[in-house]
Amino acid sequence: MKKTYLATAVAALFASPITTAIAADTLLDDVVVSSSRSEQRSFDAPGSIQSVNRSQIENSGPQINLSESLAAIPGINAANRNNYAQDLQVSIRGFGARAPFGVRGVKMFIDGLPASLADGQGQTSQFAITSADRIEVLRGPISSLYGNASGGVLQVFTRNPSEQPELLVADTFGSYGLNHKNIQYSEKRGDIGIVVDSSNFKSDGFRQYSAVEREHLNAKFVIETERGKASIIANYLDNKYAQEPGSLTAAQYRDTPYMAQSANITGKYGKSFTQGIYGLVFDGKISSDTSYSYRLYSGSRKLDNPGGVYFVIDRKMQGGAASISTNTRIANTPVKLTTGIEYDYYKDYRKGFVNSSGSQGSQNRSEDNIASSYGGYIHSEWLLSEKYTGLLGLRYSSTKIEVTDFWPVTLPTNPDGTGSKSFTGISPVIGLTHHLNQQTNIYAQVGRGFESPTMNELLYKTKDDGTSFENKYDYSVRAAKSLQSEVGIKWRDQNRATLDFAVFHIKTQDEILPRVSRTTGSTWLNADTEKYGLELSGLKVLPYDLAVRGALTFITAKYSEPAGSGFSGGKIPGIPQSQIYLDLSWRSNGWLNRSKITYTEAGVDFRSVGKSYANSDNSEFANNYQLFGIKLSHNIKQGPHSLSLFGRVDNLLDKKYVSSVVVNQENRQYYEPGMPRNWILGVKYSLAMN
Repeated sequence: MKKTYLATAVAALFASPITTAIAADTLLDDVVVSSSRSEQRSFDAPGSIQSVNRSQIENSGPQINLSESLAAIPGINAANRNNYAQDLQVSIRGFGARAPFGVRGVKMFIDGLPASLADGQGQTSQFAITSADRIEVLRGPISSLYGNASGGVLQVFTRNPSEQPELLVADTFGSYGLNHKNIQYSEKRGDIGIVVDSSNFKSDGFRQYSAVEREHLNAKFVIETERGKASIIANYLDNKYAQEPGSLTAAQYRDTPYMAQSANITGKYGKSFTQGIYGLVFDGKISSDTSYSYRLYSGSRKLDNPGGVYFVIDRKMQGGAASISTNTRIANTPVKLTTGIEYDYYKDYRKGFVNSSGSQGSQNRSEDNIASSYGGYIHSEWLLSEKYTGLLGLRYSSTKIEVTDFWPVTLPTNPDGTGSKSFTGISPVIGLTHHLNQQTNIYAQVGRGFESPTMNELLYKTKDDGTSFENKYDYSVRAAKSLQSEVGIKWRDQNRATLDFAVFHIKTQDEILPRVSRTTGSTWLNADTEKYGLELSGLKVLPYDLAVRGALTFITAKYSEPAGSGFSGGKIPGIPQSQIYLDLSWRSNGWLNRSKITYTEAGVDFRSVGKSYANSDNSEFANNYQLFGIKLSHNIKQGPHSLSLFGRVDNLLDKKYVSSVVVNQENRQYYEPGMPRNWILGVKYSLAMN
């Protein structure tokens, strides 16, 4: 029996893609890479990490937004406001909940390339969901080893080239003029493979003035040799237009929930942009015990953004990273040791104009915005005994944010927004895993995180009157430092059931929170906070070819001191107090077999999201809501031909609800409505060619 435990522990510590990969089409897909930057099962990973596989992604919606398939993972809130001018709101255990647009406090990656900028801000629109093979979410203290703004880690891994040429064509239609077309080609010849994915998405929007159109191209070239594996990635998004209807007051939401603000229509608020990221990720071996990897990337973004101010931004970004990992012995103890360095940089050429009915009026702003970050880390996993493995890690992070304001030279009445500030942090992590038996792991971790303000959180400063703002660099906003701890248990029952449970506690010094959110000119402050909660997720294969999957999150997030309109003990806005997800599905050929045959799948899912406050004084809030969805698909395989017919209905009971809140919005326009009852119908055809 002791040898069995030892073998299990060694596999957990020194897992390889060959020993841990699970059939990609079974229900219990469990392959991850995030925790130790090497491929292993989530059961073996020393922390809270889960993933959703390709089948789950396809069955969760039209494959436009990450939020469609993340409900089954506890601890993450991906609020889909269906506002493509503002992107998703994504938070993990409360990190990132402050963001009025984009993502803060959560580190994001695409195939190993960063989708977060050097200052910690990012957009989920860069993810090409149609080519995603799996999506991973890492939570807890270990995520701090990913550096600045890593309150959690979100990674998307796109599919690898198929062994034989394959062509895939899909078309999805839905409510409110939704149409999503997708074409993919994949092929591998010898050591070289390619996957090219192209999609076009259009929607009239369910709200007044909320139409969108965008095109997305994601290509991955893979070269495998004896020296290692090189992945060359090109990801390009053309967001042709995305209208911005604006958030609503409580009265507007109550009486006319799908209206747009008149100022937004008159000023033609919205976004059009092109953005791309291009890079190389290489994984190589020096010996059987030592491997290394590196990445190099560059990217750009050109943004045309009419709003309260008409902004035009031209961004250039670049960076790189390198790491080496070895299996060795320290003090006669087997250790997997990984060390690495990272560097990221971007520069925005920002210009502002008076918004003249959606056209550029007189210029009122001209700046260079620069952010750079670098860091180094050591991550080690120790085989302490037959039943215990340990984790030790240390990360150093440094971020510098600079603004050069050219405009006061020609417009002296404007204040000078020039400024520069550096932020540094050290993040240690320690953990212990008890391998109770082959089915059960118990773990505990403690770690310290670091998060600098983003560029947008330093561009405006509150005036002495405490109500208005000016275009000045805000030196008063400090970096946040958090102390995270968690205890968890993971249980697996021979591929028929899983259970993951974790309790966590987070104390943050100087958490970055919105003082006032505005269309332009948001201002920020620091406050000490506390968060604690629990997460539970699992699945069970049932008789009669049924399976049930669920996730549950409870979190309490509160101020530890008065700050702005926030009071000690008051709830931090933007964080739902609970989330519950249940999915009951049936598959005609069962859930433990590969699905590469003709089969039918059907299911019903339920989601409940708890109350969340809209402002720091807790005077306004979004009520809890419950949504039902149903899905049905039929999949036919005949020789090289595969055909899938699928459909979904979401918000089946046509519930009126608030999908997200804009925290501390200046005009009390806190609320963004969720989509009424909506449907999709689609078809996907693939041809495997000789």
